[in-house]
Amino acid sequence: MPEELRPTEQPVAQVESEVIHHPDGRVEHPRVRYEPRDAHFGWVLAIALAFAVIAAVLHYVVWELVRGYEARQAVLKKSPFPLAPGQADPNQALPPEPRLEQVERLSNAEQEKIADRMAAQERELHRYGRTSEAGYVRIPIERAMNLTAERFKQGGEAKSNTRRDNGLVDDGAPNSGRMLRKEPR
Repeated sequence: MPEELRPTEQPVAQVESEVIHHPDGRVEHPRVRYEPRDAHFGWVLAIALAFAVIAAVLHYVVWELVRGYEARQAVLKKSPFPLAPGQADPNQALPPEPRLEQVERLSNAEQEKIADRMAAQERELHRYGRTSEAGYVRIPIERAMNLTAERFKQGGEAKSNTRRDNGLVDDGAPNSGRMLRKEPR
């Protein structure tokens, strides 16, 4: 082993002589290294503030991205129809004629005509009379309701005299086979 690489052996007395005594009572050992402080409060505070600023900037950027995305989606999803619910603008002109829904209200004369027609239809419901169909007569609605109520009190709806040609057996009463008649009745 070369001499320069050999460990040096120093006597113990010489190591003790390397201890430095200061007038204020401190003792210093030059061969012993140590960190005078673990951390400086100023640097810790500066790093914490830097992270807070970075977090605030990132929060603001993300917030603006979300608001921009919402605005873009609102434009994309806006109805092309000017009178769609929630889209109507009172200052906007109405679409051209013909409109599907009546926007202008009827005048008083037109409202009276409609009321007269409705009253005439109501009077027709309460009178006897002929119908356009052969073999049928119109009866007052109160009389028709009473006849229907009496029919149901007697045990259900009476069977009609009309027959079905080639229809279901038993005039369509439910059955599992759904057998059809072979010949008309």
